[in-house]
Amino acid sequence: MTGARRVALRLRPGQPGRLVPLGTDGEGREEYILHVGRHMDLAARVVSAWAHILAPGRVQVLLPNGRPAPSPPAAEPVSDGTRCVVYHCFGGAHTSVVAAAIHLGLLPTRPSWHEVAAFPLFDRTPTRDRGWPLYLGTDERGRRVYAMGRGRDGRSAALVLDGLLRALHLDGRLVNHDTLVCAGPLTKLGGYLSRRLGLVRPGRTLAAVGVTRDIPRLLRVVEQARGSPG
Repeated sequence: MTGARRVALRLRPGQPGRLVPLGTDGEGREEYILHVGRHMDLAARVVSAWAHILAPGRVQVLLPNGRPAPSPPAAEPVSDGTRCVVYHCFGGAHTSVVAAAIHLGLLPTRPSWHEVAAFPLFDRTPTRDRGWPLYLGTDERGRRVYAMGRGRDGRSAALVLDGLLRALHLDGRLVNHDTLVCAGPLTKLGGYLSRRLGLVRPGRTLAAVGVTRDIPRLLRVVEQARGSPG
């Protein structure tokens, strides 16, 4: 966004990412309907957080009942022109965190399961924080790198983010990569035991062992992200 341009986004169920322009509202904001699929609460957190990061103070995100979407608990805005990379998986606790850590060199490209389990952000994201981006650091090209939980439907999340970027005229400022597609059965089982059932010790160990088996697939995603434009 440039200048004082402001936007109002009205979230609605429907085809994810579909953007409907409504003109200008009474306060001079460009107004759109953004369709976000079936999972309104989760999508509202995703849209609210990224609107705050990419265009702080210039976007109003409204739920279907007309109320403002929840504000992100901790999402530092970026400077104009700064580009971002977000890795996303189901809960934002396992494959997305490891991919982001490898991208930044916080983990080696072939970590042991002990190194994965000991990484401070691995298997720590609570369910209530799903949808909020987790900032891990800035890469060698000056891009800010995040991990995020977005539920089961990675394609819908990607389409919603694309719709947000189009509304803000910020195409290319955020590149997203789905890492849940890299997760094998052991990673998913470990994550379920730890995050859903509260069996943290065995669940975290299984998830860490599983992620080490997923590394070849994760590395392909990370290499794609590192080589993406921006």
